[in-house]
Amino acid sequence: MTANNFEILAGVIHRIIKQQHTRAEDSVLTLRETLHETNHQLIRFVEFAENTLQKKGGNHSSSGGFETDHTLSKALAEANFAFPDDKAYLNTSRKLVQGLYEFVKNRSATSGEHVPIIFYRKHDTNYLLISLISLNDYLNINEDGELTDTSAIDQDAIKVGLRVDLDAMKAHFEQGKDAVTPYVRWIERRSARLPEYIQDFIPVGSKINDTKATTELIREFDRYLQETFADDETGKSQLRTDVLAMMRQKQKNDDHVHLEEEIDPLIENFLAVHGIEKTAFATWRQEQGIELNSSFKPEKSTLDRFEKFKITLPGSGITIQGNQEDLGRKVILVSQDDSFSLSVEIDAAEKEYLEGKYPSIRQS
Repeated sequence: MTANNFEILAGVIHRIIKQQHTRAEDSVLTLRETLHETNHQLIRFVEFAENTLQKKGGNHSSSGGFETDHTLSKALAEANFAFPDDKAYLNTSRKLVQGLYEFVKNRSATSGEHVPIIFYRKHDTNYLLISLISLNDYLNINEDGELTDTSAIDQDAIKVGLRVDLDAMKAHFEQGKDAVTPYVRWIERRSARLPEYIQDFIPVGSKINDTKATTELIREFDRYLQETFADDETGKSQLRTDVLAMMRQKQKNDDHVHLEEEIDPLIENFLAVHGIEKTAFATWRQEQGIELNSSFKPEKSTLDRFEKFKITLPGSGITIQGNQEDLGRKVILVSQDDSFSLSVEIDAAEKEYLEGKYPSIRQS
């Protein structure tokens, strides 16, 4: 069944029943015997997932291996990423949720609910959508595992979800090399950390962590500022201060920062308010093909490293400023006998720039 720009190939909703802080043996797995009817409700659910991914599905991963038991990667590899008929789709869906069940039941704090598994095709690319969702006022699933009302799906209905580009994953499996582009994209609750067990279920090659996400965002943002605000040091400094201040406040509140919902609008508003006609950070990332994690908790020590320092020597008035992480690494106090100096490490491009702008800087 087709809708707009995608085609539903198969769908089914299995169920994992588990209460928080209960023993693994008290968990129950319910596997459906037939596929879900490909109807308007299923289409609406996929549309909701696609829209969520488009707006804030920046977190991404790829498989770390295809041989671990109970994992999504192994189940799909054993099926050769091909499903000739409804029986093949159903059997693979059952294998997938049986694997997920092994991870859920052994996590004491984790609860289980309905697990929609939907295969679909969009723009000639095959996808697999898996979600872990709970019953609430916005999303209803009957005892037969059929969606009955998706007229107003709420983000909180989805505990966690993922979409796999099956064609890219198959290429990764066949080539036996590191994935060039991540092909697993995550749907997350706004205020929740991506659970470890769902990453283990893939299993991901590199787990999403706050330190790495904080570092990557600030480094790419600094590169954006360097390229885009090369002729506006004041604007560059103020915008950097504003973005890091937001991240610092989120860190102090132990809260998530959201790239598309909070940082991008802050930057776009800054450009508009100050009448600055420059490329927005979101557009720059798209043009550069840069993918950053969409939601994470800014990590304190990483923020500390990237905050600015400013050294002004009282006698000469010489001023040096940069990132805290460069102190002791690129900016070093050198002592030799009774002589002291500051050493600043630069690259070839920076050397050429300085020699061109300040010829007298060359040592005579």
